Amino acid sequence: MTMQLNVRMEVEAVRKMLKESQRKILPKVVGYALNETARTVQKIGIKLIADDIGIKQKLVRQQLKIRRATWRNLSGSVEANGRRLPVSALKARAGFGGVTYQGKGGGRRKVPGGFMATMSNGHTGAFKRQFKNRLPIYELHGPSIPHVFVQRRMDKAMRETAQHRWPVVFQRELKYRLNQAGYGR
Repeated sequence: MTMQLNVRMEVEAVRKMLKESQRKILPKVVGYALNETARTVQKIGIKLIADDIGIKQKLVRQQLKIRRATWRNLSGSVEANGRRLPVSALKARAGFGGVTYQGKGGGRRKVPGGFMATMSNGHTGAFKRQFKNRLPIYELHGPSIPHVFVQRRMDKAMRETAQHRWPVVFQRELKYRLNQAGYGR
């Protein structure tokens, strides 16, 4: 799952305003501004997703990555990948009659017949038997980061952040690079 933002029209308008000798710095400015904007969007996304699911931001940060823009490839994005989270990562507790875990919105959800166990490799998880027999058992899973990432309100919040942040970073970086090159004095 990827979030992309198109800024082509703004860059073309700036390109027309600059002199021929100043245009060579534009790809570096755009690349840096795209990366800074993507970094800000990633931070907002991490916070929103962690708050929504009720997990630590560290777990979200591992699955929300930035594809960086370069001065040759002026395209940057924030991408979410990964599998469904194990219920044990959602503050699971074993209780009478099953396992409870923190569900969406902070409320607790119950899985009747579930139990917590530590496997021989050291992994602690929430499991449930498939039948009344002892085996087979399967691990319980909650939502995935990409599934939460594409929800409407997450997408809207991250797009708004990008649209507010992009012009500020782009103008600041353009002014800085022009001053460094000796054109701003």
